[in-house]
Amino acid sequence: PHRVLRALEKGLAGQSLVPQRRPSPYTCLKIARAWSSEEAYARLCQDVEERFARGWMEEVRSLVERGVSSASPLLTSIGFPALVQAIASGEGETLLLRERVIADTWQYIRRQRTWFRKEPRLQWVVTPEEAVDAVERWRQSVVP
Repeated sequence: PHRVLRALEKGLAGQSLVPQRRPSPYTCLKIARAWSSEEAYARLCQDVEERFARGWMEEVRSLVERGVSSASPLLTSIGFPALVQAIASGEGETLLLRERVIADTWQYIRRQRTWFRKEPRLQWVVTPEEAVDAVERWRQSVVP
């Protein structure tokens, strides 16, 4: 009841019910690597192949056999549900499974890219040298 009364008091007084965010006292630099879609997709495919080559399927099978729930956060991360389903169905490691993991991960990457593009203070860089330059410019603007 106290919160409701306080909200009514603020509303009747013409005050906002939404708390105002104070500007951060900290200065930070946000940098992101600007991969082309082709580069990002190629790196994703390589990463998925490397995970399977390092025994990802066997690791997930071991977790399932030890009784880790498929609802566990560990097994709900991108790619894991497809592996758990393949293990449960007896499908095993197939090209179709790899393609499903790649498609699920690519969809996530696209959502991340969309979200990050909306970040106004994010500086996109293509090369490590551009990142170093951005850090140096930022440092000079912050430290007199």
